[in-house]
Amino acid sequence: MTFYDRYCELCSERGMKPHSRSTTDLLGISNGSVTVWKNGTLPKAETLDRLARFFGVTVDYLLGAETEELHIDSEMQEFLQLMASRSEMRTLFRASRNATKEDIEIASNLIDSLVNRSRK
Repeated sequence: MTFYDRYCELCSERGMKPHSRSTTDLLGISNGSVTVWKNGTLPKAETLDRLARFFGVTVDYLLGAETEELHIDSEMQEFLQLMASRSEMRTLFRASRNATKEDIEIASNLIDSLVNRSRK
């Protein structure tokens, strides 16, 4: 299966049209990119990574090297889409990579307090 075929399959599974403006806008790609993919050109590495995160699959799966799709539940899918669309969320994630469970609980409580304070 080619990259383009896999891309179309993943779009179809999610009720998205591969060439539609709403899909390309959501994915941060141009319609022209999709056209060159159809002709056999592969996306740049950063685009492959973004698409893999959005669809909840590995880059290898996108490229046809894996046959098993990584199954991600809807909550994780929503989280990945949020990470893809908000750089500040990626910053928080990177900052927490080496944090302990307790560190993350403290940081989470602090963020909750800040959010609640700003809503008052």
